[in-house]
Amino acid sequence: MALPSSGEISIGDIRTEIGSSSGSLRTLSSAAGKSTPDAMSEFYGYSHVTLTSFSSSINTSFLNVCNESITVTYYHDGSFTYPTDGDTVYSNSSGSSYLSSGHYKLGSGDFMNVGPSGAVLSVDPCGP
Repeated sequence: MALPSSGEISIGDIRTEIGSSSGSLRTLSSAAGKSTPDAMSEFYGYSHVTLTSFSSSINTSFLNVCNESITVTYYHDGSFTYPTDGDTVYSNSSGSSYLSSGHYKLGSGDFMNVGPSGAVLSVDPCGP
């Protein structure tokens, strides 16, 4: 469950969200993928999500997607190796930046259509 977007946030709230026993703001910030300088305010609205990395192409047009090379690592919040319909995809391991809308070839030989806010709209096969 995400931390509140305003009001008071405690170290204990952050520890619970991240699942850590540390009381160090630096340690918690690092676990959340944040860099120095550290501030409690960085955690407003923060939700700690365990992400899975996957291999993909860059964002491209629908017509060219299956011809793209697999050269990039992205991240998703699903439970499978590659994203599936309804997962959310991110360009970084901390989950703070959604993947741009468009088409991406997956290392599995499929391609995905990504909509607003990193939502995977569909995963379809390349080829027959």
